[in-house]
Amino acid sequence: MENYIEIEKLKNALILCSNSFDDNVRITIAKQGLCLDKFVHDKNPFVRRAVVENGYQLDLFLYDEDMMVRKAIAKQGYGANILIYDKEYKVRKAVAKYCKLYNDQITILAKDPAPEVRAEIAKRGEKLTLLSKDPNELVRVEVAKHGYRLKYLLDDPSPLVRAAIASKGYCLEILLNDKSEIVRKNAKLYAYNHADAKSEWVLERNNFRCLNCNFKLDRTKTPSKRCPKCNFVMCNFIEIASKKKKIKVNWLLFFVIS
Repeated sequence: MENYIEIEKLKNALILCSNSFDDNVRITIAKQGLCLDKFVHDKNPFVRRAVVENGYQLDLFLYDEDMMVRKAIAKQGYGANILIYDKEYKVRKAVAKYCKLYNDQITILAKDPAPEVRAEIAKRGEKLTLLSKDPNELVRVEVAKHGYRLKYLLDDPSPLVRAAIASKGYCLEILLNDKSEIVRKNAKLYAYNHADAKSEWVLERNNFRCLNCNFKLDRTKTPSKRCPKCNFVMCNFIEIASKKKKIKVNWLLFFVIS
């Protein structure tokens, strides 16, 4: 009972301070969900944003002059039909990320001039066919992360896109030899993490390769527990199969490559 009385006293004290000229005081009060009706038209955008974050009278803020207030509305998942056309891409990005959207709204955002907005639509797994052809590499990366159209994106000029494909474990026999270091690292990391899963790869050429120093070992020689070049411990290796047959990963750090 005493705690309840103390809380009520504190609330009353905050209400009395709602007319303070200090912006920080009004922001603190609004964040507590107090005097929201009084702060709706506050001159300070941080105060108005605090009102929005409490979900109070969101319709009144849809055309607020401050971008971060409108963005806060989008983060509440509200007002997509209006904020989808907002002049600030950060607001539209928030709409793409947080709002429930209809198909026609998704289509509009998938064609948004800002790549950040289109990337958010790709993150949702929407319009991936369209976005796989996007001119911005960050959008195509998000498409690849969904494992969509990997064959089409395999020859993408962006190493970030190919690295995303390698992270999905697709065509490792090609990506292990990619010209980009980040792509090769992602391919090696996937191979390392999934070796125990008995993954299968298509055999193009019967060669072992050390994943530490890229030393090649002829198929006629049996791989040892250590790389003959860098002495790296080979705790696992690949069992060779005939050409164009599938091989199963029995061991780890030697992989058949093309």
